[in-house]
Amino acid sequence: MMIMGSSLLSQAAATRPTVVVFQFTVSSTNSGDQAAPASECSDRLYSEVFDGLLRSNRVNAVAFDPRCSTVKRAIMEKTIKSSDLSGPADASAASVDTAAKLGAVMGADYALIGNIDNYSYPDKLGRVSLGVTTLVIDTRTGSVRNSITETAHGVILPTDKTSDEATRRGNAISDAKDDVLSNLLTMDQSGPVATKEKLDASKSTGSNAVFGFLMGVILGAI
Repeated sequence: MMIMGSSLLSQAAATRPTVVVFQFTVSSTNSGDQAAPASECSDRLYSEVFDGLLRSNRVNAVAFDPRCSTVKRAIMEKTIKSSDLSGPADASAASVDTAAKLGAVMGADYALIGNIDNYSYPDKLGRVSLGVTTLVIDTRTGSVRNSITETAHGVILPTDKTSDEATRRGNAISDAKDDVLSNLLTMDQSGPVATKEKLDASKSTGSNAVFGFLMGVILGAI
């Protein structure tokens, strides 16, 4: 029975879409005093999103690793350039192209990239303001299936006069994650799409299927 169970798990994993997740980046406009907290937000948001994908058991989530054998072989075969190994630098068209190529090399169906557009503290209400862009890219076509831009602040009660910037930054990161996932959830009206086969079939109709399987991810992760 243990062998059968293992086999069933392997079959289930084989039907899930594979998503390669790239380290989130930070726009160069976040300089000076903004640089360090913006970098922290990038790292923490990436970790929370990736961890949610892993725990969902709805997709095969993999982190981009320039040291993996398929990437090294692609370099030798000149399918990709050594300069691509640093991954996407931001949310620009060039970065979308880079993510699509690297994701395809790693055998992924989709690539997920994110960027911290801006970070500021305090705003007029004493909150952290965190601008985030995330993109889901079809590695086979190189097209952006959708892009989401959010400005998160975190929930601060009017009576809260004691929270420091670090606490409010944590609130904003949590808010950003919730906003991004909520938008992904509501942007697809066709219902959950759980398998790679359904994703592939839906492309001919032009439906935004990738957000269907992310809907399943979100429901399983929160």
